[in-house]
Amino acid sequence: MISWLETTDGPRLARSNSDLSDVRSAWLSLPGRKWFNLDGRLMRDWPNTYARLAEAFELPDYFGENLDALRDCLTEQEVLQGTAFVVYVDHASEALKDANSDALAGLLDTLTVVA
Repeated sequence: MISWLETTDGPRLARSNSDLSDVRSAWLSLPGRKWFNLDGRLMRDWPNTYARLAEAFELPDYFGENLDALRDCLTEQEVLQGTAFVVYVDHASEALKDANSDALAGLLDTLTVVA
C-alpha cells in the first residue's frame, strides 16, 4: 500500500498514473474505510459534478447542489458512515473543465474542510 495513505493525519491530494486496484483492496480490507470513485469526464460542469457527487456519496434528497450544502451533507454523521475515506477521481484534469477557473479549487477546498 502507499505508505502516506496509512500514516496521514489529515487530508492529502495525490496524483497517480498507475493502477490502484491493489491499494483500493488493501484500503477497504480494514473496517470503517470507504473508497469513492468519480470520473472527471462526467464532471465537466457544476450540474454534472453535483449529480456525480450526490450519487457517489449517497447524499440525501435535500442536498442543495452548492458547495455549502455539500459540506453540510458530508459532515452529517449518518451520510458517510465511516472512519476514513479516499475520493479517487479518474481523469481528474477533466473535472469542472467547463466551469469557471476557480471551480475545481473550490471543490477541493470543500472536500478538505470536510476531511
